[in-house]
Amino acid sequence: PMRTSLKDTVLAHDRQSLALRQVISDRILEEAQAIAGDAGMAGAATQSAAGDAATEIVAAAKTVGADLIVLGRSGVSGIAELLLGSVLRKVLHLARCDVLMVA
Repeated sequence: PMRTSLKDTVLAHDRQSLALRQVISDRILEEAQAIAGDAGMAGAATQSAAGDAATEIVAAAKTVGADLIVLGRSGVSGIAELLLGSVLRKVLHLARCDVLMVA
């Protein structure tokens, strides 16, 4: 029988992980759009992207001509925030529009 190489195993795992993340992302965005619709924001749209979160958020805001980006403060904290930097901090640095932080 043919033995699967470690590289093939890792690549298969990466594909499965990416597919699962996409399914989860789609579900979260569907729920967010439903909540926005229930709150009277019928024109709310969602978007999913892969890559550096801050860069993707700023690019999406620029694409739609947003004049405000709203982000939550939760996420990485403590030593991880110092080492990695936070998405909020990067968005504040990169954005060319106002950014509102929600605690």
